[in-house]
Amino acid sequence: MANLVLTNAYFFLNGVDLAASVSEIQVNRQTEMVDDTAMGDTFRSFLTGLQTWDMEIEFHQDYAALNVHDTIWPILACQVCFEIRPVNVCTTTINPSWSGTMVIERYPPIGGRVGELLDTRMTARSVGGAITQATAS
Repeated sequence: MANLVLTNAYFFLNGVDLAASVSEIQVNRQTEMVDDTAMGDTFRSFLTGLQTWDMEIEFHQDYAALNVHDTIWPILACQVCFEIRPVNVCTTTINPSWSGTMVIERYPPIGGRVGELLDTRMTARSVGGAITQATAS
């Protein structure tokens, strides 16, 4: 099994490639656990419930046309498409892609400390659909 250092991920949001501004990216997939513990049980018991996913992406902020702010600001709270790959090349079995429809839940356009790089962290959630993994373009 090959190890991978994340140095050139692909992030495509609503028709714009923002990979050059991404400094951190994380996709989370969760399953709600529904408690079905009943009288007589000595340990809690759970059933799997609904699934959801979300993502957090940190960007080096950029206000120029077709960059971070210009892409995200107008689509805040809108349903948009995305695609993520570990390496910015074609999707393959060793470079899978994840795609779907999401809604941007949080996006601070400015914030930081004096003397630090101006970064921003966007959070997004699923909008009723699964996140799809592909292993071929």
